[in-house]
Amino acid sequence: MTQEEQIDHRWSLRRPLHVDVSLLKHDQTVLAGKTRDFSIGGMFVETKKPMLQRDIPIHVAFTLETEAGASHHRLPAQVIRVANDGVGLMFNDFNVDTVHTLRAMLYGNHMA
Repeated sequence: MTQEEQIDHRWSLRRPLHVDVSLLKHDQTVLAGKTRDFSIGGMFVETKKPMLQRDIPIHVAFTLETEAGASHHRLPAQVIRVANDGVGLMFNDFNVDTVHTLRAMLYGNHMA
């Protein structure tokens, strides 16, 4: 592993959170998995055969169950790490709705 690969790009703390997700490329599901941990800046998705390459753009789709009912989300991200047990993703769109969704996942308002 090079020094560049060892740099940690996180800008918020990760929290354990287990949510089923689909990883989409060109609107087609390429992988399904479950989040291991999550932060405002990204997530690690556990999956059996992560056949993705680093630095590719992808979308993460998931559903949250809240007291108000189910809410469906799709966030753009970039693959920043590929491991035997999954992929590390960094979110690359931080509009108000995205930040609100991520804060709800991390700090409450969901039942995962």
